[in-house]
Amino acid sequence: MVLMLAVSLLINMVLIFLYTSLKRDLKALRSQIQYANENNSRFPFFTGSVNHDLKKIICLLNIKKEESIKIMNQICRMDQNLKDMIADIAHDIRTPLTSVCGYVQLLEECDDQADKARYFEIIKQRLAYLKTLLEELFFYTKLVNGSIDFTLSKVCPAEVLRKTLMHFYNQFEARQLALTLDIENENCMIESDELYLQRILDNLCGNVLMHGAHYLKVTQHVYDDFICIQFKNDYAGDALQADQLFQRYYTSSVHQQGSGLGLAIVKELAEGLAGSADAQIEAGELCISLYFQKRLTQYE
Repeated sequence: MVLMLAVSLLINMVLIFLYTSLKRDLKALRSQIQYANENNSRFPFFTGSVNHDLKKIICLLNIKKEESIKIMNQICRMDQNLKDMIADIAHDIRTPLTSVCGYVQLLEECDDQADKARYFEIIKQRLAYLKTLLEELFFYTKLVNGSIDFTLSKVCPAEVLRKTLMHFYNQFEARQLALTLDIENENCMIESDELYLQRILDNLCGNVLMHGAHYLKVTQHVYDDFICIQFKNDYAGDALQADQLFQRYYTSSVHQQGSGLGLAIVKELAEGLAGSADAQIEAGELCISLYFQKRLTQYE
């Protein structure tokens, strides 16, 4: 009887100890959570408890906290990107508008017909640039918001590529850019939207016209499951950062004359067509690669 009482007393003491310890640990955890909420603390929750269930709870809390921190960081980046984009848009719109206003004033004060014609032509060019900028901005906004509807069909990229390069051929000649084309497997098919594939290639050609130096090499390679289209060119101007080329409003003196949206649109369109785009720079040569899943069906 005495032994049973002793055992019962010991068990009760252990239970009281465990209960007291758990209560203390829960109070400490509550204090940590309260401090984290009030001070936006990023330190992980911790405990010295021997209770395995409490340790699991704290582990789950830390996982959720890490997820919340990542979401907050993403929101902060998006907010900063939005502020930067608004500032860039304001600058890009203000610059041609200021120029137009200046030439309009000169036009009003000028009596010489030749000068008037020259000022008028400059105004037309500035307004055309502004129109292009606003159209690209509107298109890019729709693109990133998922408002573009892609109409997929069986497309031969080699045909679209040849058609695009023929369209730009005279402009390449005028810029004295030597063009070479190497297409592997002319009949390879992909599932794509031909209109927007054309837009991607147009933007890449426009980028070369604006920033290329001496040559453009265009290739199409076909692999087991995908095709790769590459635009390689040497470039004129300052050094480029390959990892920043697809960012909207990428600023390098090489890119200051364009809207800064051309390559950003290329990347978004490629991904919208279930493909991808990347850039590499080696020995003064810029290589932009497009990757698309290959269809097994080919023209007979």
